Amino acid sequence: MLRRNSLLIFMALLFFGLLAGAALTDGGNPLPTVEQVSSPEASVLQGTDNQYATFALLVLLVLGSLGAMGTGLAVLFWFLNRGVKRTEVEEAQPFDFSLTATEGNTAGALIQNNAFAIVVTIAILLIVLVVTLTILSGALA
Repeated sequence: MLRRNSLLIFMALLFFGLLAGAALTDGGNPLPTVEQVSSPEASVLQGTDNQYATFALLVLLVLGSLGAMGTGLAVLFWFLNRGVKRTEVEEAQPFDFSLTATEGNTAGALIQNNAFAIVVTIAILLIVLVVTLTILSGALA
């Protein structure tokens, strides 16, 4: 009960503190204020047409990026879910790590059927490794 009352008191103090802050920042402020800048380009309360247009473009860019990322994730999860549903329907095939067998669900068949992709992936990884080590060693600086 004490915890509930203390939370209620905290919320009331927060509410009245926000009301007091709003009253102090109101246009009819009883406290003395000094206008530091009269140019709307430097003001936080006014803006120029260019600033409004830039802000609108920035908001559109951020929202468009969020939409594109959301769409990309939705498509990715759809493809992954489709693959899971396909494998649920298929008969289970155990994987054999034999490198000599070139048929069936074995490591040898996987390497033989995807040799080009494996070689390209290893080459890209080696290039990334060399570039990373070059940058870290400071050879390009």
